[in-house]
Formats: sequence, C-alpha cells, structure tokens
Amino acid sequence: MDIGLEAYLESDTIQDAVERRLQLCTEVAIDIGRTILRVLGARPATDYADVFRALSDESVLPTHLARSMQQVARYRNRLVHDYDDLDPAARLWVSSKTPAGLCRLRRYRGGLGNAHACG
Repeated sequence: MDIGLEAYLESDTIQDAVERRLQLCTEVAIDIGRTILRVLGARPATDYADVFRALSDESVLPTHLARSMQQVARYRNRLVHDYDDLDPAARLWVSSKTPAGLCRLRRYRGGLGNAHACG
C-alpha cells in the first residue's frame, strides 16, 4: 500500500501500523538470521546489526544486502528506543524502502521451513 506523507502525518493509526510493521519485519529478519547462524555453527552475533555481518561472513548474504540489513537493524533500535527523536517523514521514508529488502532474506533462509520476514 502506498501512503502519502500527508495521510501518514494526519493519522496516528496509520503511523502506528507502518512503524509496527517495520519493527516486526526487522525483528523477524533478525530472528531468522540468528537461527541460520546457530544451524551453521557460526559465531553468535554481538548485536542486532552484527547478525547480518555474521551472515555475510558465512557467505549466507551478499555483502551489499548485509550492509543494508545492518542499517535496518540500527534503525529499528532508534525506532524502539529514540522514538521521539525521529522525524515522522523519515520514518515513513525508511518504512517505504525497507520491507522489500527484509523480504529478500527469504531467499537465504535455507532449510528453515516456512519462516520468512514478511507476509
């Protein structure tokens, strides 16, 4: 769904839904990444962003996707912990750009059954 900035800014419900989806997709991607690392017997990640660095180190993710996912993980931390310091327009922009990247993680999940980052 494409949401314009004006509609987004005028509706707390839309803001909550968009931001919750971003947070949820990011957390699912992190959980999938941790599971992949555990299955591979790889080193555990030191933080959320490091999950994707470790996946790249294990040649599970290409470097460019791992870097993108690291940025998403860091943004998730800001969304959760520094919420009031984030510009609403920036939150919408990040939300509009990241779900497709999160869903790409499905290609790299290997034999993890039906788990995936987005519906």
